[in-house]
Amino acid sequence: MPTLADVLRSLSLPDGTAVPTDHITVQQLCDLLNAGGQGANGVSISLKTLAEVGQPTFAAKLRLIRVQKGLTQAELASKAGMHLQTVTQYEIGRKQPTTNARQKLANALNIKVEELNTI
Repeated sequence: MPTLADVLRSLSLPDGTAVPTDHITVQQLCDLLNAGGQGANGVSISLKTLAEVGQPTFAAKLRLIRVQKGLTQAELASKAGMHLQTVTQYEIGRKQPTTNARQKLANALNIKVEELNTI
């Protein structure tokens, strides 16, 4: 099974630069997902690809889905009836949401709660 680094080596960022294999930010990963992540050899990255090479944390999943939906943290917080600081803490992994909070986030993102728990 390929590692995330193997997948990333075949991709380039939207600006044409190589994807760093030793360090990639969540924002860079989101940029790849939003741009389709097409590499020179036609490899593409998706949430499914991420699941195949390694499970992202809840924090990473939440951020990826939020960015894909085109929402800011403030917009997600408002839709979920939460404080902005709470959503921020969930996305940086400093705090884990309760079952009830996960359901509120899923509703605000218009997805099933299972999509936040598994990819």
